[in-house]
Amino acid sequence: MSDPLIASNLVKSLGGRTVVVGVSLTLAPQSVTALLGASGAGKSTVLRLLAGLEPLDEGSVHIGDKTLSRPGFTLAPEKRNIGLIFQDFALFPHLTAADNVAFGLTRLPKPERGASAFTWLDRMGLAHRADAYPHELSGGEQQRVAIARALAPGPDALLMDEPFSGLDPALRDEVADITLGAIREIGVPAVFVSHDAGAAMARADRLAIMRAGTLLQTGTADELFDTPADAHVAAALGPVVEFTAQTLPAGVWGGDLKPDQRLIVRETAFRIDPTSPCSARVEKVARIGSDVRVTLGAGESSFSIRLPHYQRPRVGDEIRISLHADGVFVFSSPATDFQR
Repeated sequence: MSDPLIASNLVKSLGGRTVVVGVSLTLAPQSVTALLGASGAGKSTVLRLLAGLEPLDEGSVHIGDKTLSRPGFTLAPEKRNIGLIFQDFALFPHLTAADNVAFGLTRLPKPERGASAFTWLDRMGLAHRADAYPHELSGGEQQRVAIARALAPGPDALLMDEPFSGLDPALRDEVADITLGAIREIGVPAVFVSHDAGAAMARADRLAIMRAGTLLQTGTADELFDTPADAHVAAALGPVVEFTAQTLPAGVWGGDLKPDQRLIVRETAFRIDPTSPCSARVEKVARIGSDVRVTLGAGESSFSIRLPHYQRPRVGDEIRISLHADGVFVFSSPATDFQR
């Protein structure tokens, strides 16, 4: 089993602006971590620091007792034995699938490279495409070749920058399952950058939420979803509504909200409840898969909730709503800009 990949207090400035601020991560063997956050949060920069594609201003990166980066020292990416997978696949167009995978197996005797490459293609379900060139492969097949190429040399860790986002939605789950299953099987630490909270929660063993260059919270999907450290973590894992003591609809919640507090509510925490004293008017209804997002007006507030499609109300209806305790959080903080 591989050693953990440890990033300690990473700091990086680009163009006179600090884009990574004191980020510390421990990536454990046989564990896949998803790095989540809005665009500009610093996720890809952290990945580049781990890969050695950018030098550190402060902090360090280690794997086991081996130093990979510190201020003034950056071990070259090709000397780190860390696999990199990007969404653009980056296959060599003049090489077959098998030759693309064999390209990085320079430590093996030449006769063994082809056999190892074929083994990895077979593991990815592509043995029958070994002699195909990249332009003859589908997007999903190209990505699986890129994954096989990254895993075949036996890396000490694997870094992935939105590895599945360029695939057709119908292929994403299949390719992700194959990829992450192989990573866990070989026992290396891995991290992937993602904008898709739902997919990250389903696929990763741990989540790390970033905002404005800082790491807000790490933990399992259940830990972060059920006990977010702040409003930004709650919002990173699904749509939420923010209320103040002044904007909270009367009767929707049984608690006492102080003037300096914010009530953060997941859209899915609202319930239609005929016994509730809180009445709201339906302003808009939009279908979202098997659910509907309903925009409501109550008093001076306008907000969205999410309901099963079979509870779909009509525009103009007056409905009574209440809150389920799960998905309701109280934070003492200024008004929150969830777009940052």
